[in-house]
Amino acid sequence: MEKPGNWFQELRARKFNPDWILEILFQPGSERLIQDVIQKTTLEMFRKFELKKFNRIYYFCREHFDDLAGIYDGPNKKGVRGVYNVIELKEDGIDFFRYQGGHFNREIVDDETKIIESLLNDPRLKMTSWKVAWGGDEVFSEIVKEGKTLQEFLNYLNFVTCFD
Repeated sequence: MEKPGNWFQELRARKFNPDWILEILFQPGSERLIQDVIQKTTLEMFRKFELKKFNRIYYFCREHFDDLAGIYDGPNKKGVRGVYNVIELKEDGIDFFRYQGGHFNREIVDDETKIIESLLNDPRLKMTSWKVAWGGDEVFSEIVKEGKTLQEFLNYLNFVTCFD
């Protein structure tokens, strides 16, 4: 069986800019399960950041961790320029953000893939919807593909290999 593609391959190939987003939602009440699965996943290129005042959990790419933490919860209000990756855990779901397309180094891509595979393979979680989009400032400008089932998502990951 051919290895599935990465969720962002179509966006990269079609040169959608500036930011790319993958949203995966699971059954209601799954927030703690999502946290548990990710906590057990070894990540090389992301560090956990808890925004306690809003009860949110993020994973920032290590390269920009201090700058991003400063934006989200500190004195740095000027923003981060350039390419960076953020993963946001939210109620019943997870968002992957690739700002300016994100980093493409193998370790970043591997970490994203490990998280996605861990979540999709956990029998306690049931995907209820997913979407791949591009936009700016964490806003969906255009939804490129969306679905409701795990099989539809897996079909999409197999489809995007044509963009290699």
